[in-house]
Amino acid sequence: MPLFHSSDLCEALISGKKLLADGGIGTELIKRGVSRDRILEANTEYTAHVHEIHSEYIAAGADLITCNSFGGFTSSEMNSLVEQGIRIAYSTVNNCTKSIAVMISVHPGQLLQQKSRLAEILTDSKYDGLILLVETCTNLSQTIEAIDILGELNRNRIFVTGFFNADCVMADGTSVEQFVETIGRLNVGALGANCGVAKNNFEELVKRTTSVYHRPSIFQPAGGIPSISVDGHLQYQVSPADFSTNCMQLWSFGASVVGGCCGIGPQHIQAASALRDTIY
Repeated sequence: MPLFHSSDLCEALISGKKLLADGGIGTELIKRGVSRDRILEANTEYTAHVHEIHSEYIAAGADLITCNSFGGFTSSEMNSLVEQGIRIAYSTVNNCTKSIAVMISVHPGQLLQQKSRLAEILTDSKYDGLILLVETCTNLSQTIEAIDILGELNRNRIFVTGFFNADCVMADGTSVEQFVETIGRLNVGALGANCGVAKNNFEELVKRTTSVYHRPSIFQPAGGIPSISVDGHLQYQVSPADFSTNCMQLWSFGASVVGGCCGIGPQHIQAASALRDTIY
């Protein structure tokens, strides 16, 4: 099946479509034994794992998958690893029986560190069908600079999500409303939040976002603050049932795309997909 092209995706969201994204590919790689500081390198060292995770999220019901492209700030091979992550996602989608959208996930710091080369990769015409997800933003001015690096072309396919604390404020003191109103003026395709340190504040984030921003939005909460098991593995608080219920709440409050971040695996997405299918 063909790629769910970014332009068609944006049109679907504007029309009111409720879509489901995948979860935390990094934490899924960690479950498979990949070191936390080698997540981006998994694109070359554990290619099969990355492909498998994408496939599991798609089978679970995700409409969008996220390239393993986030991080790698200190890697001298970051740009080539990002490209490899894109290739793996493309390869996975090309073997699907339904159209799937692909998001290239990057942190603003990645763009600022590798200004010309990474921006050149992300804005290459061969990737026009992909969403550029600038995520886990903690500083408003840094976020603006990162978006500016990507240029004016195809701003509609740039999605931006902030990282907010329990009081719905970014690390630099920016409120939800300030973030949404400022970044919204840059005419990006969708805005919202991801990850976060509070288990139950995404309902508030969605309500406050949609009260001042009337374009498509995207929210990807994490699985809560993890604990360490006796065998050294991360354990997240949010169950698939809790996550699916939370997704329905976020959609009902106006979210366009809902997915997960750290600790949200295919089983969470499967539960959300099954519940969504009963209503939307």
